[in-house]
Amino acid sequence: MDRFQREFPDYPAASLPVIPAHWIDESWRNEACPFWQISPSMGVYVDYPDATQREFPENERFIIVPLDNRQHCDGEGRATDEWRDVLAAEYEARIGYNPFTDDPTMTVEAVAQTLAEYVREAGE
Repeated sequence: MDRFQREFPDYPAASLPVIPAHWIDESWRNEACPFWQISPSMGVYVDYPDATQREFPENERFIIVPLDNRQHCDGEGRATDEWRDVLAAEYEARIGYNPFTDDPTMTVEAVAQTLAEYVREAGE
């Protein structure tokens, strides 16, 4: 059983987008929703797909937050309802540009694959 399922047993696992294998599930039951560490400097909260189940129903589903050496830190987060924005944020941080802006035909799956290869080659 994944950590987020232990910490959030009512979370509909089938509603999750495909979580990249290099992300670390750092979910904790005292938070509002599951959380993954994307890198030592970035993480993402993945809120419930049904806004009525969210602690703050007006919030977007995905909240990208800055981390400092894997710890939450003060700083501007970014909220979105689009999974591609989450992947684009990681891509920009690691590779230096937004793949969806650079190539409008790029798919979410292709970006996820490129990120996985990049992380593997970097030995992270």
